Formats: sequence, C-alpha cells, structure tokens
Amino acid sequence: DTYPVTSKLIIRTGQYHCCYSDQTRTARKYSQLRNGYFNDMHIKMIKDALGDRYSVSVWDVASIAQRRPLIGRQESTQCYSNHVRSEVVEVENQVLFNALCN
Repeated sequence: DTYPVTSKLIIRTGQYHCCYSDQTRTARKYSQLRNGYFNDMHIKMIKDALGDRYSVSVWDVASIAQRRPLIGRQESTQCYSNHVRSEVVEVENQVLFNALCN
C-alpha cells in the first residue's frame, strides 16, 4: 500500500455536462447521463478496489454545477465539447481547499 490506512482519500467527479451532445468533428457520443454513469462507475470501482482500508469521500463537482441557475449552466455550451470555464474549476477547487483546511 502506498498510503497509510489512516489516509483519507477524496475522489473528484467529472465536470457537469450541460445540455447537448458533443458537436465536435470527433462525434463523441457524450451526454449528461453518460457523464453521470461514468462518475458512478468510477467511484464504485475505486471503493471496491480499496475496500474498507481507507476512508473515501466524494467531491461531486457535477452536483455543485447542477445547482447553478440555468443561465450559469448554459455557459458551458459556448464550448463545443461542453467544457466548463477555468474560473468555475478554480472556484470548485477553492471551496474544497477551504473545507479541508479551515
């Protein structure tokens, strides 16, 4: 094991996916539901692999964004692949750091 069993691990989910499928030339079949399923599978796989050895928490940034007003969620549609703006990621990370350190 790499970490002592007293370590607390935090899984950060993928970003909120707003409104429509990816419209890029790559034609990825990506949607809000697929993003949610991936997050759920990712969390389950990590928890299953670690068992009860570690305390595992989830930092669900997708659910944070889902609580934003619709106009705020639609900002990501300005990017064809629905990436959130870097300022949103910075705020999410700052909230997490404040929760951990203050």
